[in-house]
Amino acid sequence: STISKLKLECQELAKERDKKAQDALDFRVALEACVGEINRTRDLLTSAQHSLDTEISEKEELREALKQQAEQVDILRRQSDEAAIVLRSMREQAQKASVERASQLKSLKRAQHDRDKLKAIAKERSVEIEAVKQELERSEKVGVSRPSRTHLRSRTELSPTPSNRSLGPIRWLE
Repeated sequence: STISKLKLECQELAKERDKKAQDALDFRVALEACVGEINRTRDLLTSAQHSLDTEISEKEELREALKQQAEQVDILRRQSDEAAIVLRSMREQAQKASVERASQLKSLKRAQHDRDKLKAIAKERSVEIEAVKQELERSEKVGVSRPSRTHLRSRTELSPTPSNRSLGPIRWLE
């Protein structure tokens, strides 16, 4: 009976040992499953971290590109403002030049008109002078005394008419 008791105890200890071995095996399988899950989670976290780093890097590059574009826009805006100022100045200069040209053209036309008037008057006077010369030649041939200088002067002065009043007296023979 002691042997059977010992056998029974041995069997119970063997059952307990088998149960503990099975529990240890189950624990080991569960632990390996946990380690596998932890490894997969670590890989997912590493992948997510890499994706996040890539996204952050892309956003930094985009931010830098946007900053550069903003600087270029500012430069272009300043250049546009400067160009507008230069264009405005050029327009003003063109307007001044146009006014100046119009004034010069008006002065030129006035001068041409005055020149034409003077030419006409000179032609008239040359005709009158020729007539006076011929009169002098005739009077010298006939023996009549020469007309006085005052007489000649009065014949050669311009009469103040509205068309030549601004020219003043012009003496053709003195």
